Amino acid sequence: MRNRCILLAETYDDAFGALLGTARTGRPGFDEVFGSSLYEYLEGDPDTEQVFDAAMAELARSAAEAIAEQFDFSPVRRVVDIGGGNGTVLGTILARNPHLEGVCVDRPSVCARSADRMAAAGHPHGGRLSFHPANIFESVADGGDLYLLKNVLHDWPWHQCLRILASVRNAMTHSTASRAPGAAPPRLIVLEPLLDRETDSVHALFRTVISGSGAGAFETPEDMRRLLTEADLDLLSVTGLASGHHAFECRARVPLPSPQTGR
Repeated sequence: MRNRCILLAETYDDAFGALLGTARTGRPGFDEVFGSSLYEYLEGDPDTEQVFDAAMAELARSAAEAIAEQFDFSPVRRVVDIGGGNGTVLGTILARNPHLEGVCVDRPSVCARSADRMAAAGHPHGGRLSFHPANIFESVADGGDLYLLKNVLHDWPWHQCLRILASVRNAMTHSTASRAPGAAPPRLIVLEPLLDRETDSVHALFRTVISGSGAGAFETPEDMRRLLTEADLDLLSVTGLASGHHAFECRARVPLPSPQTGR
C-alpha cells in the first residue's frame, strides 16, 4: 500500500484542490492544477511516474490473483497485457502457468524502467516476460493468443476507448491470419470495475477529477457490451471476479461473406 498512499496523499490530493472547478465545468481538476493531463505530467516527472507505476502494481495484485485463479490458460501460449505497467499481472499468471510467455505493452518509459528492474532481479520468470513499448492508440503487439486490458478504458472518453480497442482488434486480426488453419482465434479479456451501486459515486467523482467527465463510466455490463459492439468485437461471456472487477471476454467479429451474385 506504500506507493498507493503516497500517490493519493500527494499528487491526487493536489488535484482535488480544483474539485470546485471540476464540479462546475466537468473538466478534470488534475489538468487545472498541473497544467497537463495525468499521463503527460507523468512523462515529465520521472519520480512521480515511478510512484505511480508502483502504486498501480500494488492495486493490481488482487486482480492478478483473481485472473490467474478464474481463467484456464492451458490452451494459451502467449498472453499480451496492454497497459500492464511493470508486469505484475503477467508475472502472477506466468508463475502459475510455466508453459506461457507474456508480453507487457505500455509507454516507452514504463517498459524501459520495468525491463531494467527485471534484468537486475535476474529475470525471475525465466525470460518468459518481455516488454513492448507502444502507443496503444495506434498499435499493440500482435501474435497473442490472449489479450488483457485491465483498468485502462475507464481513464478515457468513449472515442478514445474505441481507438484502443481498434488497436487490439487489429493485432488480434493479424494474429489470426498467421495461425494454423482451424486454430482458435485470439481472445480479449477486458477487466473493469462497474459503477453500479450508489456508493460508487465516490469512485465516479474521483475519475472525473483525475481524468474528466468524458472518461468511461461503465455502470452495467450493457455499457461495456455497447462499447465492444461498436468496436466490432463479439462479447462471449461476463464474469464477476473476487477483486471487484467484471471480466468481459470477447473476440474480433468475423465479417459475413459477401453474397455472390449470378449463381
